[in-house]
Amino acid sequence: MNKTKVFSIFNINFVSASQKETLHEIIELTKKNTASSVVFANAHVIVESERNAQLKNNLRNADLVVPDGIPVAWTMPYRMAHEPQR
Repeated sequence: MNKTKVFSIFNINFVSASQKETLHEIIELTKKNTASSVVFANAHVIVESERNAQLKNNLRNADLVVPDGIPVAWTMPYRMAHEPQR
């Protein structure tokens, strides 16, 4: 992700973008000639990643982590330009 803004929860970087921008990023990943990972992470996944080191590692190494659900969106800092959409 080049210019897309991110916010961090428990050292996991989430994309802060509209649905359209997020979809564009996913489409761009499909054009690469390498494997990519996109994760839609909700509050349960975030909490579990604190208990499960492999899950945390997978989230931190994902190409794109998208907030899934209002509780995750609520944690986004107010200074971000776009509100994540569920």
